Amino acid sequence: IEHLYNPEASIKDMLRCLKPGGTIALTTPNSYMWVWRPLYLLGIGPAQIQNDDHKYFFDRFSLNRVIPKGSKVYGFFPYMFIKCKITTLSNLLSPTFTIIIKKPRSEK
Repeated sequence: IEHLYNPEASIKDMLRCLKPGGTIALTTPNSYMWVWRPLYLLGIGPAQIQNDDHKYFFDRFSLNRVIPKGSKVYGFFPYMFIKCKITTLSNLLSPTFTIIIKKPRSEK
């Protein structure tokens, strides 16, 4: 979703096209995990570090503003060998967010 010009509108459109009971799975880099923070203190931000075609740079809090309420957001830690799904401290520890959005079986 970091490549989209309007992630919130795009997600709404995906949900509109999704059948009831369907699931959308998205991923996006965590642009503010601990590894990047020392660089930010030096004035080097996500736009200089990440892919040139990224339009948005998310942390857990900015991500919450573009995804529907009730969506699940997970991170993974540690990074090599054995990966554990985390929700607590994902903003600090996880290099990537996985977002799960479910469309209700019936619209009310």
